[in-house]
Amino acid sequence: ENGHSTGEVLLSIEDGIAWVTLNRPHKRNAINPGIVREMVDVIDRLEMDDDAKVVVITGAGEAFSAGQDLKEYFREIDQGHPMVKERLYRANSAWQWRRLMYYPKPTIAMVNGWCFGGGYGPLFACDLAFAADEANFGLSEINWGILPGGGASKVAAELLSFRRAMYHAMMGENIDGRTAAEWGLVNEALPRAALKERVRAVARVLLEKNPV
Repeated sequence: ENGHSTGEVLLSIEDGIAWVTLNRPHKRNAINPGIVREMVDVIDRLEMDDDAKVVVITGAGEAFSAGQDLKEYFREIDQGHPMVKERLYRANSAWQWRRLMYYPKPTIAMVNGWCFGGGYGPLFACDLAFAADEANFGLSEINWGILPGGGASKVAAELLSFRRAMYHAMMGENIDGRTAAEWGLVNEALPRAALKERVRAVARVLLEKNPV
């Protein structure tokens, strides 16, 4: 096993499986500029690492990701140069929508807990997704009087039926992992205690497949 930490993203490679962990548990792994920059670096690094054949993305502590960090990603950036904001948005879009979605290696989202708003990006970009029964999924923007952002709305529209997508976006109600599996947001839900072993088993099957 070899471990690597860039601070707000942890990386560990073990038996062909790269475990990538969003590591801001005190903020429910909300995506800030640090996570954006580090995920760009980690994804680039793993693409060239022959020891990493399957990539699993998960979160530290009780959350997968609570979405974009409102303070660090939006409010603080809004105070600076407009191009700094543009570059940050571009980098965030790059690692989720352009790089991860079309990644040359199999990818699995392991949703261990809270998954909200911007957290739907990496959830959707991964080839497969497994959730804890206890996980919480939500598009809570409606509770502040706005519809979900374009990325999260795209995920709901792509993965859910029209009626479920509209309900999910308009009601602001959370759903658990079991409901997320029933709705098609994830492949499967199982008790949190069994989640990592199930994902490891799926990754091992993928390791036996033709990598090309």
